[in-house]
Amino acid sequence: MGNDNPSPPRSKTASRAALGQRIAHTAIEVSYAVMRAEDYREHLVNEAYLLFGADAGVGLTCRPSNPAAADQLTVVIAGAPPLSSEQRVGAQPFASRHPGVWAMARAGTTTAIRVSDHTNLTRFWTTETYWRMHGHSDGRYPASALLLNTPDVQIFVGIHRHDRDFGDDDLAGLTALQHPVAAALSFRAALDDTVRLLQHSSSPVPGDPKVVPGRRRTLDAALRLCSDYAPTHREGEVLTLVAQGWTNHQVGRRLGITERTVRKHLTAVYDKAGVRGRAAAAAWWQRLNG
Repeated sequence: MGNDNPSPPRSKTASRAALGQRIAHTAIEVSYAVMRAEDYREHLVNEAYLLFGADAGVGLTCRPSNPAAADQLTVVIAGAPPLSSEQRVGAQPFASRHPGVWAMARAGTTTAIRVSDHTNLTRFWTTETYWRMHGHSDGRYPASALLLNTPDVQIFVGIHRHDRDFGDDDLAGLTALQHPVAAALSFRAALDDTVRLLQHSSSPVPGDPKVVPGRRRTLDAALRLCSDYAPTHREGEVLTLVAQGWTNHQVGRRLGITERTVRKHLTAVYDKAGVRGRAAAAAWWQRLNG
């Protein structure tokens, strides 16, 4: 009897497995760079250009949520000419009309989207939205993945081809790349917010509405006890993870530093904050951010 569901040829299966490994490797590299607060953008777009055969280019867009900050829009591109400042400004008003942007917002960071699933591409190619946003590289077949969406900024990666659409395997691969990178960006944003809160609150300005009165009193009392000591950015990162119960090994792996360096940061906190041990340091940190 014949097999109704034949397996793919061995060479094709092996090729898919190899591509999956390359995507996973890229996701890990980019995620670690994000968590170390390193510039990950060029590496991400260059790898995506090769991984997905995006012959019309790959773009990583960081778009501010505030329309008044449109001049802060950045697009890092691989495999296509860079956008001029005029092209970036000219495309900004059309983003809200793009069917892919709407679909991506609905999907969130759970899955990548293929624009052809959400609009008639033949009609889309005749619109000004298409020419403003894709005309510079004639990327007729776009797909994208949302990586971060906060009240301040939206970050997404778009891949483009000239003559053929992306298949289901391509979308699965882009989603596999999306998930860890989106998690790393979310983690990095939360960690940066925590550190900024401490830095802002360590030098409170009377009447500043950004600091809650009850929190201000707690912070002021704690700061007086530790002689106005405020942790450095890296010390704040270590303390945040230690306060969540992470071991030195786990903290080091997440931040890309050695266990010895983690211990060094904690020792500096113990000395400067006047606390004894990681449990006391974690409690002190939580009071500062209480």
